[in-house]
Amino acid sequence: MTDALKDAGVDKDEIDEVVLVGGSTLIPKVRSMIKDFFNNEDILNLDLDPDEAVAIGATLQAGILAGQDRDGQQTIVKNCIPLSIGIKVASGDMSVIIKRNTRIPIEAGKMYYTAHTNQNEISINVKQGEAPIADSNHSLGTFYLRGIPDGPAGSQKVHVNFRIDSDCTLHVTMKTMHNNEEIEKIIKPQDHFALTEEEVAQMIASGAFLRSNIAFGNRHQNAAFMSDGLQ
Repeated sequence: MTDALKDAGVDKDEIDEVVLVGGSTLIPKVRSMIKDFFNNEDILNLDLDPDEAVAIGATLQAGILAGQDRDGQQTIVKNCIPLSIGIKVASGDMSVIIKRNTRIPIEAGKMYYTAHTNQNEISINVKQGEAPIADSNHSLGTFYLRGIPDGPAGSQKVHVNFRIDSDCTLHVTMKTMHNNEEIEKIIKPQDHFALTEEEVAQMIASGAFLRSNIAFGNRHQNAAFMSDGLQ
């Protein structure tokens, strides 16, 4: 809840009520924790069944995608990605391209470099999660960009672009800067939205724990460019 408020840029004193969504909010302990967090016994809105809230949201989204409205009134529903999406860089870190809770559709990209001398192939390992170490996150697939010309480490540039459309499909585009060659891979919604609510919550919590226990500065002092290097 602390992370959700921080991402939204609001203080908990500004919250008047909490609408429960999803089966896990039926657990008495979860409800008790929410009340304690906000120090308010009346913070919960119990007028809507948590399971029905999920179905209503899905129905509204389906109507919007189909171009329908309700009684002539326009309904706006904003989808957000539940976890950050990025790639694994040569240092082993997670390089985030789209942060969690970002509204979709969205498009963002970053420039990366070859990590080794005369590196002719680059692997793009797409990850989803909040852990600073890439391998602690959920893998969405690994793609390869070949035909990179010889050169010193860090001399060849590759632009990696993520685009999530209104259907929640993730388009991964990789473009080499030396000849503008471009390849695109598509990751379907059922792949990057496949995690359950409990799995998402666990990944957020474990990511926060790992970030608080890792000193990045010491690891990168001897390899400054590696934070943007790809193997």
